[in-house]
Amino acid sequence: MRKISSLWARMNHAWEKRISADKIDQLQKLYVGKSREAILKIYCRKRKQAFAFLGLLCGAAFLCCVIRSDQEGRIDPQNRIKRQNPGKSAERVALETYIAGHGQAVAIEVAPRQYTAEELQAEFTRAKQYVKENYLGQNETADHVTQDLFLMNSLEDSVIQIEWLPDSLQLIETDGSIHWENIEKKTPVEITALFRYEEEEESLPLELTLVSPQRPTEEELWRTWGKEQERLAEQTETEEYLKLPDAIGGKEVFYQEPKKAVWKYFLLMIGIGIPTVPLMLDWQLRRQTARRERELVLDYPEMLDQFVLLIGAGMTIQGAWVRIATEYSNMRRKGQGKYRFVYEEMLVTMREVESGMSERKAYELFGRRLGILSYMKFTTLLVQNLRKGSDDLLRILEYEAVDAFRQRKEQAKASGEEAGTRLLMPMMLMLLVVLLLIIYAAFSSM
Repeated sequence: MRKISSLWARMNHAWEKRISADKIDQLQKLYVGKSREAILKIYCRKRKQAFAFLGLLCGAAFLCCVIRSDQEGRIDPQNRIKRQNPGKSAERVALETYIAGHGQAVAIEVAPRQYTAEELQAEFTRAKQYVKENYLGQNETADHVTQDLFLMNSLEDSVIQIEWLPDSLQLIETDGSIHWENIEKKTPVEITALFRYEEEEESLPLELTLVSPQRPTEEELWRTWGKEQERLAEQTETEEYLKLPDAIGGKEVFYQEPKKAVWKYFLLMIGIGIPTVPLMLDWQLRRQTARRERELVLDYPEMLDQFVLLIGAGMTIQGAWVRIATEYSNMRRKGQGKYRFVYEEMLVTMREVESGMSERKAYELFGRRLGILSYMKFTTLLVQNLRKGSDDLLRILEYEAVDAFRQRKEQAKASGEEAGTRLLMPMMLMLLVVLLLIIYAAFSSM
């Protein structure tokens, strides 16, 4: 525990050293009245909380990915894949298949459990066109067939049932597989597609030429596996599970679903999150500083008006200052007022004077801390009055108050124009949507 505490303390010390002077100055403006050490502790604590939240978020995401990856397995111990209920769309399941030590990535389409033939509907014309475009499979032309045919028994979203009648079963099977061992050079054959719907049927004769290819042993294994898988798919068409081949040519077949590389996403989140946290904290700090400056500019006329009112009532500068700061403090204590930076700074100045600092020095520090021209001008007037003892302070402050309210009106007008500019894009989008609706209605009525 001591080592952990020591490491944590060193980390805090290193973070505090890396904070720039400009950032410390911004933090001191936001945390009014707090010491430099207290501000650094608050900022470092926020940074640690942000990194801790990032770690929890990444850990939760990683755990969810692992759990989801484990739950996504589709193959049961009996080498079966559960089908979807009737009416659902077909699924495509990626597998890593191993035969005799050879592995290959394959994708199997798991069709949903079919309804009975009486529930199906289809059209002969579309079925014939589909067969003409797809029965060759991966072969380019019917005059040069070197691979098995793609002889489907039905069409997706169709009631047509297709039966294939080759002129020689010694050359072509009804599932499209070709007995290449019986093929010598070029062999012309004919195969007929018989389309059936209840009592209606039509035929489509197709002529093609088989050309015996040279097939390696491994390719023959995969070809045999493909034929067996298609046979089992047809055999279990109405069952809940799709059966996969257990053995091919006396060799046991193993299946394994490709596992997702969850750690890649985890490292990606860490890689993006670690540099993002400091940037987000800096962005938040700049945003808070800008909001503080806007608030100070808006509060200046109100504060100055109160000060002029109290000075006009016969109070001294210090008395008016204490009165404004005390009223704000009482309201905050009762929970009636909001946190305002200018009055918090006035409280700090009041405490500095009560601690023995001269009024002139305290007012000068007040203007420097706020760092806004209007407040610096205001404190300059107060300091000059304390030095020279002029009777024109009230008149000068009244002129300053009038000018401050005029500037605030101009700022409000500029803010309104800016808001109107921001609303221009949503209005254009709404206009575009209305135009599209009008055009659609016009074309649909034609």
